[in-house]
Amino acid sequence: MSIKKNLFLALQEQLRTVDRMQWVDKNMGQVRLLDDTGALVPMPAVLIEFSEAAYARTGAGVQRGQCVVRFTVLYENYADSHADSTNKDVALRYFDFTEAVYKALEGFEYPGCTPLTRMGEEEDNDHSNFIVTNLIFATEITDDSAAQKTIPLGKSLEVNATFKTPSSRPEDTTKTDFVIP
Repeated sequence: MSIKKNLFLALQEQLRTVDRMQWVDKNMGQVRLLDDTGALVPMPAVLIEFSEAAYARTGAGVQRGQCVVRFTVLYENYADSHADSTNKDVALRYFDFTEAVYKALEGFEYPGCTPLTRMGEEEDNDHSNFIVTNLIFATEITDDSAAQKTIPLGKSLEVNATFKTPSSRPEDTTKTDFVIP
């Protein structure tokens, strides 16, 4: 099974533990659909994208890749955050939610990957009534899906074995009454 598929599933489960999380999905352009068609995505939500990876061979079909994983945090917000707002605390809750997502991901470990490390964060402010924040993480993935499971030797090996009979062994002369408890 694909290392990225398994990592995605593990990240999805990890993010579901974040308080108030409604939706975790693979990023397939849902933000654009929200803007263009008003399609519904339950919020708060996180979309996961493996955005870039640079791989190098380590031998025998194994590759190690420096991967960037982008987490797009979507948070619905109709409240005002200006200085005199009466519901400013509601408007600023997305900071707490984004921080909870960061805490759930920072140092997250999965077999075949190094712990996730945040590289950056950026806000996308081109949307009405929802906030988009991109959390950018790095990990190193070891992909052994193309690794050779057996090493071909080129020829079949034949083994001829000759077993000695027990009588051909020297007699045991180490008999003693000493017993190790």
